[in-house]
Amino acid sequence: MDDERIAGLLSRLDDGPHRPPRVDLARAVRDGRRRRRNRRAVAAGSTALAVVAAVTVVPLLREPTPPDPAPATVTPPTACEVETLPLPPGYVSGGVTGGDPTGRYLVGLLNLPDRKEPHPVLWVDGKVRELPASVRSAPMREITSSGWMIGQDMDAGYVYRFDPTNQPGSPDGDGTDPVRRLPGGPNLHPAGINEAGRIAGNRYSPDDPNWFVPMVWASPTSDPVELPLPGPGWTGRALGIDDDGTIIGTVATDARYPRGYLWRSDGTGEFLPSVPAAGEFRPVSIRNSWVIGHTWREQPGPGREAVRLNLTTGEFVPLPAMFSAVSVNARGWVAGVGDRSAGLFTDAGLLDLGVPRPDPARADLVYVMVSVVSDDGRTIGGRWSPDGKRLPAQPVRWSCR
Repeated sequence: MDDERIAGLLSRLDDGPHRPPRVDLARAVRDGRRRRRNRRAVAAGSTALAVVAAVTVVPLLREPTPPDPAPATVTPPTACEVETLPLPPGYVSGGVTGGDPTGRYLVGLLNLPDRKEPHPVLWVDGKVRELPASVRSAPMREITSSGWMIGQDMDAGYVYRFDPTNQPGSPDGDGTDPVRRLPGGPNLHPAGINEAGRIAGNRYSPDDPNWFVPMVWASPTSDPVELPLPGPGWTGRALGIDDDGTIIGTVATDARYPRGYLWRSDGTGEFLPSVPAAGEFRPVSIRNSWVIGHTWREQPGPGREAVRLNLTTGEFVPLPAMFSAVSVNARGWVAGVGDRSAGLFTDAGLLDLGVPRPDPARADLVYVMVSVVSDDGRTIGGRWSPDGKRLPAQPVRWSCR
């Protein structure tokens, strides 16, 4: 797609009144020079930051409302209790896949005994809520505090708005099917939705597992726009979206060597910085300008290390050894897993969430995974099995205090 067509498509996402673009080229050049000076200065210290900016300066979306800052009065939790979440009749296994920032909503996927296709489930304050039949055939994986859910089946993306006032199993108020295909055609994979309802995702090729095109939807009912890539021959994949419209992902010319990337709400794209003395940074999740991900180290031996990046300051913070980062909240607290354990990394350090071990003699077989942490750090969703080799996983919630 040529530059003029990209510019035209991106400009359509600005649904406000006609006006000059918000980003002027002269200012973008000055900002780029300032960023380069800052990078040179930071490179002299221990938190060097190397950001290569793409040329695109077309407004991507109307200027979003900044998220509310995380209240400073919330202190990190010091203890957590884990409980198995209830399953609807007939289901035997599953896990939490996502949740809203408040921790009230948790969404997950469950399996029937045949385990052929997973079905979505919603928990509200820890209680199962029945979903319409059409929702049960479209696996939903994330949810916002206003009830918007996104999911994907084999060849399409879907959106659904949970309405707590509807009776279980009922259609929308106008009598239509509440599940809607994500606009844009087949082979779409929504990857994240923010509190404003903007969606980041990808178009993929069913014939080429390495071919992805990153996309953004201004709302669940808007047509998608392709996100610009660094140049010809590049592919990319969007992985998540922040409330300010920033999208994280990876780009590559060779699928074996993806590089961390972000798209800002003004249409510019940038390579994410490399971790000082460690190497390429590959993002996993973003929230309130905190990005978590992993880097590969070579010494003392090849391996993956979890790190947290503050986009505002450019500072990297290494996470505890043997810790795989999964989800980050608005305070930069990180939920993840270690060796058959789950933890929450906060300003106070690493908190062991606690994992049930009904048979200490077989504790080495415990399987555990976390998926999401609320903004106050009090609710964490995931799944676990006391014997990952024999017993199916169960959805769990950690309630912390």
